[in-house]
Amino acid sequence: MQHKSCFEAVNRTLNDICHVSDSCLFGKIPTVLDRDFAQILPVVRRGSQQATLQACLQHSSLWHRLQVLRLKTSMRIEANNSNQIFIDFLKSLVNDANIYRKINLPAYIRRVETVDHLCHQLYPQALLTEAVTSHSALIGRAILAFKNDTVTDFNNSLLDKMPGTEHLFDAVNKVELCQEAADSEPYAVEYLQSINLA
Repeated sequence: MQHKSCFEAVNRTLNDICHVSDSCLFGKIPTVLDRDFAQILPVVRRGSQQATLQACLQHSSLWHRLQVLRLKTSMRIEANNSNQIFIDFLKSLVNDANIYRKINLPAYIRRVETVDHLCHQLYPQALLTEAVTSHSALIGRAILAFKNDTVTDFNNSLLDKMPGTEHLFDAVNKVELCQEAADSEPYAVEYLQSINLA
């Protein structure tokens, strides 16, 4: 979510470019602002909760002059009973005044305790065996993770369960620098080996 000052700056700039008064919105250019009120709040460095809320578009001088249109139908999710239950659960999270508490997941959301259990649920042994000879076996399956080291745990767990011999190829990390740069900022081999790229 953008800081309110971004919208105000664009408004002033367009009014100036279009030579209209400051009482106009966005230089009288029809403008559509797309917004999801369930998104995270704007980032205010070292800001309190109040400062973060004050940075929202709703607290801008432009807000009362905007016309808010709300979409009623979710086009992303197929309209069936199980999906509707999940949509209602998500809506309850957005509108819940007690949002700062532990969230109890509904019973129909499957839970796992360990990385191995998650991998077993999404990638059963039969599928991993098939993936060795069929490159299309794993299409449509993915695990999203926040950190690269978590992805490494997933990969290692799955590779251990796949049949066949594992081949490990070590890479040599070095940086090509001119002599002057190498003398001023040398990169230690230990540092280069510690980099875990996405």
